[in-house]
Amino acid sequence: MLLKTFFDSIEVRREEKILIATLLKPFHSLSTCRVGGGFCSHLEYVCNHQCCEPRDHFTESNSMMVEEPDAYHAMICDYYGLPPLRTAMLETAANMNNAAIESVKFRDLEVVCLCTGGVESNPMRAADPASVYEESGKFIFVDETDRPRAGTINLIFFVNHALTEAALVDCIVSATEAKAAALQELEIHSRYSDSIATGTGTDQILVAAPIDCGTALTSAGKHTKLGELVATSGLAAIKKTLVWQNSLTPNIQCSCMNQLGLLSRDEQGFCDEVCKLLSESRRDLFRSNFISINLDPPTVAALSSLRFLRQKCLWGVLPSACVKDIFCFQGAQIACCVSGKRNKFDSFIRELSMYDMDLSAESFMGLIYRSFALGFTEKWR
Repeated sequence: MLLKTFFDSIEVRREEKILIATLLKPFHSLSTCRVGGGFCSHLEYVCNHQCCEPRDHFTESNSMMVEEPDAYHAMICDYYGLPPLRTAMLETAANMNNAAIESVKFRDLEVVCLCTGGVESNPMRAADPASVYEESGKFIFVDETDRPRAGTINLIFFVNHALTEAALVDCIVSATEAKAAALQELEIHSRYSDSIATGTGTDQILVAAPIDCGTALTSAGKHTKLGELVATSGLAAIKKTLVWQNSLTPNIQCSCMNQLGLLSRDEQGFCDEVCKLLSESRRDLFRSNFISINLDPPTVAALSSLRFLRQKCLWGVLPSACVKDIFCFQGAQIACCVSGKRNKFDSFIRELSMYDMDLSAESFMGLIYRSFALGFTEKWR
């Protein structure tokens, strides 16, 4: 099915589990594709292919895709009637029906972004621990018990103006920063560390521009309109595809459990720890009403502030000598929000200050459990 035609040079269509962009004139491209990637000027087709279901689906072709990329590429091209040597292909588990297409313009300059994405299981932050290393053409797992999960953001950009190779690289940089900004705005936490994700572990990207179309643009940095259009289209497309693929919207991320990220993914376990600090008569009441506490905006805001301040301490922005002062103050804010009694702020600080605190995850979560328990106890006193 033909979806759309852009600047009389690109036809985008969808067939079964693949999105195919046909280049109607010579394009110069740069991509991370393992087959047909790097700088390239002979492509006729750019594709985004769904290789499996997003969750718990592993087939022989998945292994072929990793271990024999050329054979996999040829197999998919043969199935869809595409010439392997003139086709670049990105792979993903995301549904092609959830692809987002964004087009933005400034005067005679236009940028089109095609994006698919899924971040539920594989969001990562740059510098998170790696899962594999490559040796002699093979990927080897660092830890056989901790294999990487599925989840990919694929970005394809088309520009209607000629670009230098340096400008193509600049587009990749601007698009990557936009991706990190999108995940930051959605508060997508890494599954591998206690920080906001900057992408997924298997992201891919391609940028293409016509070879013979005016004087080549030389930059796509953040000060340039080209850089702005790349980032704007990418940011919008990423957010849109994540709504369709993962039902991710900013308001859905407004929850205490989301703010805790990797520190506490189990709602039942969180309630268990808080209930240990509550009287027996209040435990069932807390459990049955946790959904309203979890989604309470002031409580979410207070917990978010505490979590961010811990990050600043871990980064060295705030001195470790002030950890207890900062944590007691913010923990008291959480207790005030849970209880609805702002006048108890000072007493909450005094109560929390009785405990030792440090930057460890165990100590930090202990503070949060105590803050919730203090607030809920005081709420119905």
